[in-house]
Amino acid sequence: MCPNIGCNKSDSPKQDVNDKNINEKTVDSLHSRATNEVILQTLVVNVHGVKRERKARAIIDTGSQKSYILRSTAEELGFNLQREEEFCHSLFGGTKTRMYKHKCYKIYLSSLDGNYTCKLDALDHDVICNDISSVKNGSWIQELRTKKIFLTDIQENAGPIEVLLGADVAGKLITGRREELETGLVALETKLGWTLMGKVPRYIDKKDASMNIVTMLSQADVPVSSLWDLELLGIRDPIEQKFKRGNGKSCYVSLYRNSSTKGRWKIRGPYALESGS
Repeated sequence: MCPNIGCNKSDSPKQDVNDKNINEKTVDSLHSRATNEVILQTLVVNVHGVKRERKARAIIDTGSQKSYILRSTAEELGFNLQREEEFCHSLFGGTKTRMYKHKCYKIYLSSLDGNYTCKLDALDHDVICNDISSVKNGSWIQELRTKKIFLTDIQENAGPIEVLLGADVAGKLITGRREELETGLVALETKLGWTLMGKVPRYIDKKDASMNIVTMLSQADVPVSSLWDLELLGIRDPIEQKFKRGNGKSCYVSLYRNSSTKGRWKIRGPYALESGS
C-alpha cells in the first residue's frame, strides 16, 4: 500500500480508508545495524499532530516496505487513527518475527523551512531504530557549506528516530539531486531536506597501529616484559646496526690528545672499523 503524498495538506483531502484488518501478511524490514562508521539517511522534520506539532528525527529506509512512527510520539501528538494492521516482519537473513498488531495513523510532515508538507500513512511501533547517530563534524560539513547544502540532522541532535520513511513513500520524496563529496560521502536531496549517506573515511588505521603488539602477544613464547624491549619493537641503536652490517667487526673509541690543553684527552666515536682497516 502506497499512501498519497500531497504538496500541501490544506488542498489534499483525506482519503477514504477501509478499516478491515490485514491478517497473515509478511512485511520486509531490512533495518541496518547502527554503526558510527556509516552515515545513514537521517533528517529532522516538523511533525504536525492534532494536539500540537514539533520537530522529530526521521530516517529514510528503502529496505522497509512500510513507514512507521514511534508509538509514544503518535500518542503524544494525537494523530487520527485510520485502521489496524497485523503481520509479521521479515528481517535480514530470512528471520521472521511473531505477528504484530499495529495502529495505522495519518500523519503530516513538513520541511523545517516550511516549503513542503506531505501526509502519509504510518504504522506505530515501540522502537524504530537503536543508536542511530546524527552526522558528526568533519571536513564534509565545510565542503557541504561551500556547495550551499545544509543538513538538518547534525551533531547536536541526540534523540531517537521517531519516523521511518519506507519504500512506500521514499521514492516520492527524493528529488534526484545528488552531490558526491571528496570524502566519498554522498548528499541526496529530498523534499523534506538534504540527507547524507556513505562510509566515513578513516584517516588512521587503528588496526595497523596496534599490529606489532597484537602479533607479539599472540606468540606464546614471548613474555609480556618484551613489550618494553626496543629491539623487538623494531627500534635499534644505529651503532649496533652498523656493527652488524660490518660483519661483527669491533667498535672502537678514538682517543686523541688536545694539543691546546696539557694533560687532557678528548674522546671521539664510537665508530666501526671498515673492512681493510
